[in-house]
Amino acid sequence: QAGDAAALRDARLVIFDVEYNQGEAESYVLPLALGHGEQVERVVGQTPQALVAYVAAVNDGEDPPRMLYDATYDPAFSTALLDAVDGRRRLAGRSGEVAASPTRAFKRLRGPRRDRLDAHVGRAEQSNTSVVFGDRLILKLFRRLEHGLNPDIEIGAALTDARFEHMPQVGGWLAYRSRALEPAALGIVQQYMPNAGDVWEVTLDAVSAYYERAAAMDGAPTDLPGSAIGDVLAARSIDLDEEMAGMIGAYIDVARLLGRRTAQLHRALAERADDAAFAPEPFTALYQRSLVQTMRNQ
Repeated sequence: QAGDAAALRDARLVIFDVEYNQGEAESYVLPLALGHGEQVERVVGQTPQALVAYVAAVNDGEDPPRMLYDATYDPAFSTALLDAVDGRRRLAGRSGEVAASPTRAFKRLRGPRRDRLDAHVGRAEQSNTSVVFGDRLILKLFRRLEHGLNPDIEIGAALTDARFEHMPQVGGWLAYRSRALEPAALGIVQQYMPNAGDVWEVTLDAVSAYYERAAAMDGAPTDLPGSAIGDVLAARSIDLDEEMAGMIGAYIDVARLLGRRTAQLHRALAERADDAAFAPEPFTALYQRSLVQTMRNQ
């Protein structure tokens, strides 16, 4: 059933409350629009998955049926969402509101207003829906509502304020607010950064290639020095011979860069001493026991 709805242009941001026979209820966001004509037919024709249903006209079918469709696939609606973030708009619903908030980095990331940013939905299949605006911004719309702080927004905004350059900068976000519950994130606007995958996939490919090379060898590869076995810190000072370097390949440089970026990330967060959520905490004996007990329970 529809829990709430907020209007934007000719569409509605509808929040559906889903109840199950077993388990807790969930809430989902679906931008919906109803219409007919050339623009609607073009949206549904180019992205058939946007069509939700045909709605017959009231006057016994004299008029063509209208189409109920996912407004996310309409570039005009997606652009209106981005403009709402830029303008700090508040969209009133029946029992709450959708609040749009930009960060200080938004205008820099968006660029001059005269520049047109064509909107299109990303093709990646995932639980969220991403809309790319030109080559500058991406709006990730969260389909499932989860009340409370959203890590993508909280951590991303903190790193953006810290001018941490090795991640997509956060330009703003959308949130649903009501009196009864904590705010829930609806979406996040980030700097668009083209990529060719993630480090996890690169690592799996590198490991697979290593085993393929190892299986093709006549003998066993050179052993690493015994002092480095089980000692990660000692391993960083090892000079790999030509045979071992050839076995591992270029991934050693990827691993080194990943370690450097991870360290820079933690330093950037630790320097936010003014924010209790990110201020470093002492690693006390009680903290250690709690961590060990958590691991044992898992």
